[in-house]
Amino acid sequence: MASVWLANAGKAAMNAARQRPALTAVAASGLATVAVPGVAVGAVVSGLGFVGFSATGVVGGTIAATTQAGIGNVVAQSLFATATSAAAGGYGIATITGAVQAIGGATAAIAAAGAALL
Repeated sequence: MASVWLANAGKAAMNAARQRPALTAVAASGLATVAVPGVAVGAVVSGLGFVGFSATGVVGGTIAATTQAGIGNVVAQSLFATATSAAAGGYGIATITGAVQAIGGATAAIAAAGAALL
């Protein structure tokens, strides 16, 4: 009985995917981000480098340096401290990975809900 239900559910999912390919692609990319966040995390860390965060700290004369000058003393575990840590390969990587996975999961869920409602 369960195998019949599972087969029917699979057919229904395939039909929905064929009818809504864009939403299916968005949901699949969200799930892929949850399963394998490394690509997205790599892009985020590269972006941090672009604005002036490096493995050795904040690079002078960059957006990050200007921001740090405006902040003054950087509070531990703040967004700025986490970005600095991520660029240096510290705890910030885990924080960014979690955020990327949460965004991927939300993307997949929203796309799936949209597909179900249409």
